[in-house]
Amino acid sequence: MTGVSAEEWKSALINIFKELDGQQYEHTLQLLEKIPKGKKEDKSREQMAQTIIEHYGEKKSVLKVDHIMKEIPRMDYPVQKLLQPFVEKRRAGKKRIREAEPEAEGRMLQQNSAPGSNMIQMVADSSGKNKEPGKKRKVEANPKTGERMLQQKSAAGSKKNQVVSDSSVKNKEPGDLENPHLDKEQPSSSWRKPIAELQNGVDLSQKVVVGKVVEKSGLLTYETKDKQKRFFFYLGIADDSGCIKVMVYREKAFHFFKKGRFYNFSNTIMEENIMKFIPKSNTSECAKFDVPKDLELKARMLIYGQDPAVCIDEIKRLDEKKRVSVEGTVTEIRKSDSVVIKESQTKKKRQEFKLEDCTGSIYITLWGEDIKHLKGVSVGDTVKVTNVKTNHYYDTVSLNSTDSTRIFKLKCATLQIVQLKIIGIKKARKLQTELEAVRDEVAETFSVKSAVLAEALGIQQGTDFKKRLLEKIPCSVKAEIEGDKILNLSAMQNEERVQMRM
Repeated sequence: MTGVSAEEWKSALINIFKELDGQQYEHTLQLLEKIPKGKKEDKSREQMAQTIIEHYGEKKSVLKVDHIMKEIPRMDYPVQKLLQPFVEKRRAGKKRIREAEPEAEGRMLQQNSAPGSNMIQMVADSSGKNKEPGKKRKVEANPKTGERMLQQKSAAGSKKNQVVSDSSVKNKEPGDLENPHLDKEQPSSSWRKPIAELQNGVDLSQKVVVGKVVEKSGLLTYETKDKQKRFFFYLGIADDSGCIKVMVYREKAFHFFKKGRFYNFSNTIMEENIMKFIPKSNTSECAKFDVPKDLELKARMLIYGQDPAVCIDEIKRLDEKKRVSVEGTVTEIRKSDSVVIKESQTKKKRQEFKLEDCTGSIYITLWGEDIKHLKGVSVGDTVKVTNVKTNHYYDTVSLNSTDSTRIFKLKCATLQIVQLKIIGIKKARKLQTELEAVRDEVAETFSVKSAVLAEALGIQQGTDFKKRLLEKIPCSVKAEIEGDKILNLSAMQNEERVQMRM
């Protein structure tokens, strides 16, 4: 970094770490993938600053920390006033290098891309010929928001430049480097840019990105250098080729963008694998189109930073309050209840569920508002639970939710036709009934629509519904189940029971 010493950056980094609370600092350590786990433990924040510089280098560590502060997020003034001077000097140095390069005819430009990308592009005009000498691409930086505008400068009357990418390149970005949809042929439109073709530095001034808003964050804030509060928010969008995270700087746009709707995005910019919707950007709502379910799932995950996914057996060996993500099959969902928190002596709602993978099983407790993330999840579903924290109670290890915990359904429970023996009624309500039934000699709890159950057993609903049910049990039924939900059932005759047991 020109004009900045390593000691100045180290000192600033230490002060940045001092601004982070315990949870934010732990999350920061999790996002430093290059540093081995053993070198993150038992180190002060001062020592960790030196370790980061050693592993990432002076220049790359600045951009890495800038990226992490966006993920946490810590875009407020106390952190950004320490960080942004180094980010701007880093970008200014890269700009001077670009402007100093000779503009020889037919030269190849190495584009800024994600680490590990080998993508090389040719700059050509609309006729397919190499770029004429004298044309220059200028990058201007806004120090207050970190936004950069791409402007195309050329002689009067000259044709607009086009960027022609190498279609054989393997390393594609952003967002999903192993996305199978990237290899499929996409319908080409001269005005449209597929998400799969977006990359850092690409000129979108004359292109439109079309996508479905799959996920939307809440309103977030940061402070400018003169301590003025500004708002921004994130969108996770997807098309039929890929998905990307969008950073929207306009507060007024917050109510315009709605989950599940489709939009055109024009005059945006690409930076650090994020598409930025700045004050000069435009948008309009557009017609629906098909978006693959796996891309919708990945678009949702883009909005929330995720700690590394760890198998359950390894989680049980971690220290207390370690942040992780975990994948597995839901095998049990308990009813929510309230407990008294010792510190505040106030009641707080909680709900527990059990997750199982090939290495073991573990209980996860959702607290307060986090319970809503379990809505729509059933026993038998395969889910990914992100950003939970280990909890030790004597010899038992469990997981607790955090403010950034999310639950993503990866696979729905499989549909099965089974024989059940109803042995008990837990709750009989007008719309839904909870019952206990034996399947394969094991008692389980199931839920079923009361109308479906009443029709199958030949009884009427009403004030004595539970009493009528109790008169009918125990009874055997043939049921169509999905996890712990009974979708359809019918009473079984003796002959049917024998056939299903064979």
